[in-house]
Amino acid sequence: MCPTHRVSLHENPAAALHFRWSALYLPDATPAPFVPSADHLSKQTQDSLIRLAKLSAELLGGLTTSRIDCTSMRTFYMRHLLAQNLTYSSTRVNRLELHSRLMKEWAPLACIEPFQALFASSGGRYSWPIELVRRDRAVHHPLKHLLLIGALCSSVCEFFDKRKGNISDQAVGHSAPTDLRTNEQRTKLAEQTVFLINGGASARRAAQLLGVDVHTVLIIAHRHNLPVRERTKKLPTSLYNKIRQRLSHGDSVSTIARDSHLAGATIYRILNRDTALQVRRREMQFEARRMQARIAWIVADKRYPALNCTQLRSHVTAAHTWLSRNDRAWLFAQESKHRKHIKSDAGSGAARRADWNSRDVALAAALRDAARAIRDNSITPVRISRAELERRTGHSSWLVKHLDELPLCRLELSQLSESASDFRRRQM
Repeated sequence: MCPTHRVSLHENPAAALHFRWSALYLPDATPAPFVPSADHLSKQTQDSLIRLAKLSAELLGGLTTSRIDCTSMRTFYMRHLLAQNLTYSSTRVNRLELHSRLMKEWAPLACIEPFQALFASSGGRYSWPIELVRRDRAVHHPLKHLLLIGALCSSVCEFFDKRKGNISDQAVGHSAPTDLRTNEQRTKLAEQTVFLINGGASARRAAQLLGVDVHTVLIIAHRHNLPVRERTKKLPTSLYNKIRQRLSHGDSVSTIARDSHLAGATIYRILNRDTALQVRRREMQFEARRMQARIAWIVADKRYPALNCTQLRSHVTAAHTWLSRNDRAWLFAQESKHRKHIKSDAGSGAARRADWNSRDVALAAALRDAARAIRDNSITPVRISRAELERRTGHSSWLVKHLDELPLCRLELSQLSESASDFRRRQM
């Protein structure tokens, strides 16, 4: 969207194919038409895109790059969050309230990409708005900064105005955390924490639902003498033996972790401690993969009995590749058996793939025509050799690989081919 004229920009799908670092885009004689990029969107969505474009133009055109860095951006973010009661303390941000503010401000953009993916991850445990506010740990896309600035202020100038918010830099800086909640907010948070803990929720789950850190939940539970459900540090012997048994049978780590309600790292630690268990697991996985590939080949062999080995290979490419690398002896035996079956069927006429009798007759006539054309050419004499006849007929592979199935062609080749002395006499 153009922030000045409030209209959608036009795009050409074919133009993107011509842009290269070493080539200049020149339209063709009949180029693809340029179409508006945002006319199909609703009026509210277009207004939000125009506002975002204005913020971008204001950020790029009205500020110098020396004023924009991770540390100063965090300071401005915290100043506005503190002024708008979106924090618990000078260093703690209310994640849920910030996500609600962001979604309320940019709700019309939540149905189009890339905003749909951004808003879907803004309210999770690893929220990118919180990462923007925290200390500089990574470089973030400028679009994220524009969305957060637009949710907190009406313009970029207002965001960078130090007079806004009336919060001192000491409160935003590195001072000790200060609890800015009111007594009513503390009481409500304690009641909600007690309710969740009594309902069987863990401290981590309660912290996620309430938008606070786990340490806060543990402190509230300790003050109210509530038992916090914690994960046991040691696995029961029965569960440990069951996991080892499933690992030795070759089950996947993700399936074992899901069935046991454990993390995948825990399963890998059990596996990495025992070298013998790793050897047995590899053997079982190899055997299971070999049986799977063999069954796939046998099923394809029975389903397509008339195909040769090359054609049969295209139906089970993965199985054939694995067998050729890991079980070649068995694969060669199966291919030899399949070739004998195809050859016996071809002899009986049950599953004939090529009519070599008709090919023999047609190719023999082509050989005679080629020899006649060579003799009639008196301008440039050419010797009637077997190689020349094969070249002129265009079926040299048949005459080399399947000559046993072409008796007429074999007879014609022996009769039509001339020796060097015969060729010299014909030249004279």
